[in-house]
Amino acid sequence: MGAVDSILLLIALLAAFFYGSQFVTQKFCPGFDPKLYNASMCLGALLAAAGAFSFLEFAGIDNQGEIALGGVLSVLIAGGLWTLGNRSLLVSIQMAGIGRSFTVLNLISVVSFVGGALFLSELSSLTTQAVLLAIGAVALVFAGSMLITLTGGKGQVADNIRRGLSFGVLASVVIGISNVFVVFGASHLSLPYPFTLLLFSTGACITMLPLTFGKRASLAAWRNAPGRWHALAVTSGLIWGIGAVFGVYTMKHMGASMAVPILQGVMTLVSAVWGIAVFRELQEAGSGRLRPLLFKFIAGSILTVGGVILLAQL
Repeated sequence: MGAVDSILLLIALLAAFFYGSQFVTQKFCPGFDPKLYNASMCLGALLAAAGAFSFLEFAGIDNQGEIALGGVLSVLIAGGLWTLGNRSLLVSIQMAGIGRSFTVLNLISVVSFVGGALFLSELSSLTTQAVLLAIGAVALVFAGSMLITLTGGKGQVADNIRRGLSFGVLASVVIGISNVFVVFGASHLSLPYPFTLLLFSTGACITMLPLTFGKRASLAAWRNAPGRWHALAVTSGLIWGIGAVFGVYTMKHMGASMAVPILQGVMTLVSAVWGIAVFRELQEAGSGRLRPLLFKFIAGSILTVGGVILLAQL
């Protein structure tokens, strides 16, 4: 962590706060189909990216680089993968809650760490001791995330929670791969930061359109959804977009292996406050065993955040 510039760390913390808060609005429209919510959210993300692009280009902030085909395609693919992962995450949150889903989402750190190390050579200088430390950190994140899946109690509600968390695991893998593509395009292929933001959100929307509106019934359902639901989903996208302004900058300058664990660790704490303290999601398990479930959640959170912190030390 000593190698991390204090300003970059502050930017990472800001990104994590917005990322961890992005799905609070979903709590207020539980009847909105996740794939339709995702469609409106993508529009909000594109709006945020367009605004950020205009400001950054006008101000000349970190806009140096090369707009090459490889970088453009890499970031567009990253955006498309994010759409797939985000849909899975929305299902996970709807079924298992914000707190649980975001804790399991720490598996993104593992995928991004491994991807950055294997494909982007971000950790090529690691010693044997550091490699063993990384393996231990990955094990902690995995163990903690799995422990969170045991906080559903018993019965049908618990089964729904576990099914929801399986979507969280899927989202972790897909979004983790997306992060690797972002860093490859923005850092290794030198795509300018403002264009990275805009192309990422563009790729997300391009993928979202056929994925969501391939059937007329889906388009009709989206158009007939209450305007308040669309406004909440667009707001969710705007919040995510603000987080991405800080998050993409952090990943570009710190690399996926170091930036993502820091982002995920803080996101876990932010989402836990929203899900557990504000929305009291553990009580929704209906088991009447709040204290044991809370203990499992806290223990799982400590393991995952501890693993994330270890990864950030490398």
